[in-house]
Formats: sequence, structure tokens, C-alpha cells
Amino acid sequence: MVDREVRREEGAEVSLGTLSGTTLSLRWVPPEPLTQADRAAVTAIRAFRGKAWYESGARPWFLADDSTFHDVGEPVEHDFGAWHGLARDDGGHLTGCVRVTPVDQAASSPALAALDANTLDGVLSRIGRPATGQGAELGKLVVHPAHRGGRTASLLVALSLAVGRALRRTRAWGFVATGRGQHRFLAHYGCHDLGHVREYPLYGEETRLMWCDLTAPAGRFEPLVSELAGRISINEPSRRPLPAVTEQPPRTRGLNVDGRPCAAASEPTVRRGPAA
Repeated sequence: MVDREVRREEGAEVSLGTLSGTTLSLRWVPPEPLTQADRAAVTAIRAFRGKAWYESGARPWFLADDSTFHDVGEPVEHDFGAWHGLARDDGGHLTGCVRVTPVDQAASSPALAALDANTLDGVLSRIGRPATGQGAELGKLVVHPAHRGGRTASLLVALSLAVGRALRRTRAWGFVATGRGQHRFLAHYGCHDLGHVREYPLYGEETRLMWCDLTAPAGRFEPLVSELAGRISINEPSRRPLPAVTEQPPRTRGLNVDGRPCAAASEPTVRRGPAA
């Protein structure tokens, strides 16, 4: 087994290979200062989110006056110090993304920091009060409208849980949209509803706070999460992650998005350069 390591300063996107016709990759965006490649990658990811959420004009605020798309839902700094999972079709076009943010102190997580003291204490109690360096915030699961209802969302959720495991985190949480039943979809991965609702006017729907025990099986999607976790090896010196992809022996069988065997999955390769 050979570990291929790509360091942060290279600004690299690391391919995890192809499953069910979708190519998955990871990109680590460090805290500031960012390289030019890092900033270009973040800009591209946020533009993709804005275009997906624009909904053909139903949410015009995601389209700027200069005719470019933007994620206006939160400051750009939330995309720093985070892993970005990316999905692409066979033409290399971005079809979906998700974000995993390692959190040292659970109470400082952006998703939890806005809760009042009593609610926060209740949430921390229910998720087991993760120790320092044991938490991760999941968010910004976005799928291109043309790929909704297919495999992309399943792969990205599985990838986010696999990254959490690779980071050796024990708990993950985040606000989940409900407009298309996303909260019910996440339950199939072993995620639990914490009963806290937050209105999100920008998206015209409410979100629900959910959490997941990363040490427990991921419901019926456990084979898929385990498959992806086996492709990822991450070093965290001083809890500052550097990406490394584990190059595995050739497989004779792969896994479909629902965990069923399928045709062989392609082997990991490394693609350098900003996300497009």
C-alpha cells in the first residue's frame, strides 16, 4: 500500500476515483492566508452553489449585478479551514459539492455558536459532548438541478462521513434543509434529528439540526461510506490536515450508491489545479 500525499501549499484537488459514473475528489482549503489557487477554487465552488440555488430565477439574489453567481448565504470565511468534497460527471463538469469543517471545540462551531445557552447545552448533551478535536461540522450539500434525485447526493453525503472518519472525528452535525425531504434522506445514513428548527429565508424553507455518530455504522449506506473511507488517508499534524489518498490494490468489484456491488471502480489519481 502506497500513500500519495499532496501538501496544502500545492493547492491540489485529490481525486478519489469514480463510483457509479461520478468522479469524487477532495480539496483542503486552509485558513488564511490563501494561495491564488485556493481563492480560485473557493470562488468556483461558491459560484456553483449560487447557480444551483438560483433556481432559474426563483431566487434572484444569488445572481449579482455583474451576472455572476454567488453564495450569499454566509461569509466566504466559512469556506476556509475546511475540506470540500466535489462530484463531477464524465465530462469533468461539477455536479455537486459538500463541506466538512474540522472543529476543535464543538461550541465554537458556526452551526452551534448561534444557539442560545440552554439550547446549546441540550444539543451538546444529546450528541455526547465531544472532546476537543473530536467534532466536525457538515454543510453546504449542493447538487446541480439536473442531477437531483440521482446518485450525486448519496455519494456526497457518504463522502462527508468518510472524511469525518478519516479525520478521526467521533461526532458530526449540521443544519439540513427540508424542502425536498433532505432530513429524511440523511436518516438513512444514521443521522439523527435534534429537534431544533431554523428558518432560512434565503432558501424559502426551514432547516433542521442533525447529528451523526461517526463511530457507528452509517445505516444501509455503511458499505459505501466504508468504501470511500478506505480511499482516504489524512494526516493531521497539530490538527492541521494534509490530504493523502491511499492507493489501493486493483478491485474486482465496486459499490453502487445504495451499497450494492457493481462494476469495478476506477483507481485513484491525483488532479492538480483549482476546482472548475
